[in-house]
Amino acid sequence: MFRFFRQIRQRLLTDNKFSKYLVYAIGEVLLVVIGILLALQVNNWNEDRLRRVQEREFLNGFKVDLENDLAAIEKALPAANSSKSSINYILDYMKRDLPWNDSLMYHFGNISADWNTPFTFSAYESITSKDWSIISNKELRQNLIGYYRTSDFTTKQRDIYTRELLEASRNVWNTRFDGFWESNYEDWKERNNYDSWGNFNPGDLIGYARPLDFEKLKNDSEYHYSLIRIRNISGWYREITMINMQKKAESILGDIRKELQD
Repeated sequence: MFRFFRQIRQRLLTDNKFSKYLVYAIGEVLLVVIGILLALQVNNWNEDRLRRVQEREFLNGFKVDLENDLAAIEKALPAANSSKSSINYILDYMKRDLPWNDSLMYHFGNISADWNTPFTFSAYESITSKDWSIISNKELRQNLIGYYRTSDFTTKQRDIYTRELLEASRNVWNTRFDGFWESNYEDWKERNNYDSWGNFNPGDLIGYARPLDFEKLKNDSEYHYSLIRIRNISGWYREITMINMQKKAESILGDIRKELQD
């Protein structure tokens, strides 16, 4: 091809057809430029295609992680509500000065239920080490970044509740019960699969505790205060934050599914 063009240039120069040679030279330059531009365009198309493939991989990763987060929250929320209900039940039962009933052992044990809500950061850590701009939808990108910043805050909030629970157990409940954190854990552990959050039921884990002196406990202001404190901290630091994360995860997951469909 290049030899053919060179022969044309030589013939035009030999025939003293300079004006035609000039037009030809300009045309040849334009042809080269067009070729370069086409090559660059093809390269850009390939890069864009690879970037879109990578974006879908990340979106699918976030989809899996968010589904895991929602599964964890859907396990933890009922457990939090159950422990709160047990606290209210005990406080009301003692306020009405009712006699001891063995069923109370479940509620005394259930107030210490503390289900962790681990958030999955696999896709977040992977994309953070590369380039967030891979997510082309700017609003979705910002929502994802905001979600994971909030999840870190939520984890710290939940840890505050756990510390309060341990403090109450160590400094108040330990002198008022013959044992705490007792449960059917060993049996429950054998019957449940831990491969994913969807494979086990926290509601099947039943705790129990018996007070040393139930009648005395009815008028124990320090114990009553510890229950009210745990209940309120659970509401602010566990329940509200988990509900907030649940709504965020559901919203972002819907946006991701729409992006993947498009």
